[in-house]
Amino acid sequence: MRHLARLARVGDRDKSTYLSAHVGAGYLLKLSEQSKLDVYGQYLWSHQDGDTVKLTTGETVKFKDVDSQRTRLGTKWDYALTPTTTAWFGAAWEHEYDGKAKASIYGYKLDAPKLKGDTGLLEIGLTLTPAEKGWSLDVGVQGYAGKREGVTGNVKAGYRF
Repeated sequence: MRHLARLARVGDRDKSTYLSAHVGAGYLLKLSEQSKLDVYGQYLWSHQDGDTVKLTTGETVKFKDVDSQRTRLGTKWDYALTPTTTAWFGAAWEHEYDGKAKASIYGYKLDAPKLKGDTGLLEIGLTLTPAEKGWSLDVGVQGYAGKREGVTGNVKAGYRF
């Protein structure tokens, strides 16, 4: 859908609202002094309002609202390498229940991409907690296979009061 929106004229950009929320629960199991296992489940919901976009070729494309509902079940293992460095490894299974994007041009429906299905997730990373209490730095990489495929990376700095 977004590749069609790139053909839109300057000044005729899509302005659709996007909302999302998630809720989750987990259980942290201490395996040893250096090791713990986090088992969790999440429900994720998102909604993007539809829009109408005029292409540079003159056609008008109408995008319908898109709703997505997913569940994720996973586990994450942490191992303290040193008092200030923790390595972690995670695996999860995610299921998309619908997530269909619908669009039309001249009243004719376009092929709708669907995300319905299963995706596996593997992740690995490090958490660094310097001697100054409260600060942390997470560095990680995630790989996805199944309905969604790809690799992402993240760097996150945090401070807890």
